[in-house]
Amino acid sequence: METVEPVVPLDVELPPQLLLGSGKASLDEFERYRSPLKDFYHGKIVFLTGGTGFLGKLYVEKLIRCGVSEILLLSRAKKGKTPYERLASILESEPIFTTYHSNPEHYHDKIKIIDGDISKNQLSISNDDLSYVVNNANIFFHAAADVRFDESLKESVETNVRGTLEVLKIAAQAKWLDVFVYISTAFSNCTRNTIEEKFYKPQVDPHLLIKLVEMEQDEESFEVLSRKIIEPWPNTYAFTKALAEDLVRQFADKVPVAVIRPSIGE
Repeated sequence: METVEPVVPLDVELPPQLLLGSGKASLDEFERYRSPLKDFYHGKIVFLTGGTGFLGKLYVEKLIRCGVSEILLLSRAKKGKTPYERLASILESEPIFTTYHSNPEHYHDKIKIIDGDISKNQLSISNDDLSYVVNNANIFFHAAADVRFDESLKESVETNVRGTLEVLKIAAQAKWLDVFVYISTAFSNCTRNTIEEKFYKPQVDPHLLIKLVEMEQDEESFEVLSRKIIEPWPNTYAFTKALAEDLVRQFADKVPVAVIRPSIGE
């Protein structure tokens, strides 16, 4: 089996002043630091889902520091705030954006809001926004997910499974696509004693489950049945992430894909 060398040697450390959260790094200082990984992202246009979440905010900061041309951030109105108001609030209040207050224009120039909802068909984005994404995006980072362990199977499927399918469909249309990156979880295959860095096919067809959810009228009866459907997974989150990984596998002959399985973040 061919060994793939990491893009950046694992034993290479960033200078302390360039570490995120150190409070000492500026964008100018980081721009002077060179690495193959940073060079890969430089000048690229990235479509990002989940950019307002725990990991997503880190991706926004890292991508901006790597010199991307633009971040196309999928976001929806929530709690009485428009997507633009939510973004402004996050940039102003989150400590991860260490240089925002000294150079806010740099962030606003780099981020373009794509008004949409990951749980809706076709992401509920406008035709104009869809055309812009398809004709410009080089990289897809799909990090959006319903991470609640006690969420209903219906809600989890709509967001984590069907949402992933909708993003994959758009990525398959992208004219300048370099890679589709799916942010999964280390627990997507927690039913196995040994988990390798490969795809595992679940016992449930994700397409059939999506259709079942869309057709189901009696939600109470469906939720009773869902306990049997997800076995032996411990919760709907891990189960639906496993199904989403299988969708990514199915699209691997259409788009270049990668799956990241991070552990629990706190």
